[in-house]
Amino acid sequence: MVGQQISSFGSWTSPITAGVAVAETGSLSEPRIDGDNIYWIEGRPLEKGRNAVVARAADGTIRDITPSTFDARSQVYSYGGGAYAVSNNVVYFANFGDNQIYQQVAGGVPTKITSSANCLFADICVDAARNRLIAIKEERPNGDIIKAIHTLVAIDIATGREATLDSGCDFYSSPTLNVDGSKLAWLSWQHPNMPWTSTYLNVAGLDQAGTLADKQIVQGGSESIFQPQWSPDGRLYFISDRTDFWNLYRWNTSGVEHILARDVEFGVPQWLLGLSTYAFMSPNILIYSFVQNGRWRLGRLELPTLIAHDYPMEFSSLSGVHATATTIVIRYATMTSPPAIATVDVNTGAVSPIKLLVSSASLQEFQNYFSTPQSIEFRTGDGEIAHAFYYPPYNPDWRAPASEKSLRYS
Repeated sequence: MVGQQISSFGSWTSPITAGVAVAETGSLSEPRIDGDNIYWIEGRPLEKGRNAVVARAADGTIRDITPSTFDARSQVYSYGGGAYAVSNNVVYFANFGDNQIYQQVAGGVPTKITSSANCLFADICVDAARNRLIAIKEERPNGDIIKAIHTLVAIDIATGREATLDSGCDFYSSPTLNVDGSKLAWLSWQHPNMPWTSTYLNVAGLDQAGTLADKQIVQGGSESIFQPQWSPDGRLYFISDRTDFWNLYRWNTSGVEHILARDVEFGVPQWLLGLSTYAFMSPNILIYSFVQNGRWRLGRLELPTLIAHDYPMEFSSLSGVHATATTIVIRYATMTSPPAIATVDVNTGAVSPIKLLVSSASLQEFQNYFSTPQSIEFRTGDGEIAHAFYYPPYNPDWRAPASEKSLRYS
């Protein structure tokens, strides 16, 4: 390239300095949809690391929801996640300062719902018909994390009164209600298993008062199950690794159907709570995501025919897939663009960013200096196949002398 300076690999100067790299740090996570509003959580290191719930209204305006004195962050299982839920313009969130659940009506100030000492909450599911929340509760006797006790609880929004729905398992996650609130599904697992090793899918009916009835374990034990979700027409979907790949299934009383069989991963390790890799737009359309060779894709599944349509765009990371009848929202990043919250076109898969983690000005200034990674595989010492990303040396202002070699992969 004309005008390039010549110097050895490792000696090139770059405008992307350490100062630039940390100047716009932070995080974007947990997108949600409620009516015409899209919500997400922003991690803000310059605000003492607090996490703020942020929303974009239908007119495009973006504003903070939680005040600066609140930190929407969960500590359940220490890794957290599943820190908030939104229903009918009311935000319910776990506050990092005291680990209690608060509710915030649109335009109002947060008010405390729970007041349980030495207890934490996460993975909040709104049971609107009964004016309560269903969540994972972690009790730390005398603050002891090692001896923490986990239960699935229902919390009366008006009084804060708690009722235990299920107990006895070491860990719980992913409570989800069907559309009319008559059935509840959730995951559980036992020590020493991790959730990507062995989990159980539980289902129970709910009576008018919200008490569990006819609880049963419908799948699990020798497989990892991820993200149970009821479809709008009342079928229970979930992801399982029973084929050694996390694939999509659905269950009813007559059995389990493998509806999207591929050698790709539709699920992810459940380090955090509240994860979502697929969502329903309607009884007929499911939006899915999957990763293969380190690259993520989105797609649309026509449920009546089980015909899948993969969208062409590739992502370096993708999470938080949520949808309504009119809107799809995700958190994503690409090989050449920073993390962002975005909507997705259901027909083409094209993304429209709502919020970029890095400002547009910084992105425009530095984007041409990014090295684009290449997915590679190689044999290890014991003959296994390992996978990695190779970042070839790249800087538009510099090139190495012809005498120096750079690895190249095709």
